[in-house]
Amino acid sequence: MTSKAREPNDPTARTLVAQALRLSESERVRVAAELLESVQGPPDDVSDDEWLAEVNRRAASVRRGESGGEPWSLVRDELLAELKK
Repeated sequence: MTSKAREPNDPTARTLVAQALRLSESERVRVAAELLESVQGPPDDVSDDEWLAEVNRRAASVRRGESGGEPWSLVRDELLAELKK
């Protein structure tokens, strides 16, 4: 079962989670993907090649000294704040 800190308050949700955890790993992945898509929307239409080109463009910018990025502590704090919403 999930940790008590993350356990849903709703009894129906608790039952659903308990049942989902009895599924095989591949079925849990499928269910999780469906649930995530329901709150995040469908995946972007951007291809892996396009993402790779963007990563390479950004890395080259850093190597040329044009971008220093953000300190991990700032990024971490922003991500944690976003997760609390």
